[in-house]
Amino acid sequence: MCEAKVYILEGGKRETVMEDVVSVREEGGSVIITGLMGERKEVPGARVVEVRMEPGEVLLKRLDRASDED
Repeated sequence: MCEAKVYILEGGKRETVMEDVVSVREEGGSVIITGLMGERKEVPGARVVEVRMEPGEVLLKRLDRASDED
């Protein structure tokens, strides 16, 4: 299997949100993350900005309300 780690970029730092992630999806202004054992975590007000396959990383960033119309 190919699990990933999900990080959120805040204040110039990268913080771990969840490890052993098998699913990531955006839904209604949130990111929904599902782990290997079925656990779920919602990150409200965030979006996926990058997926890196080789190290198995998904990077999230908080939505900037001023630029939501991109």
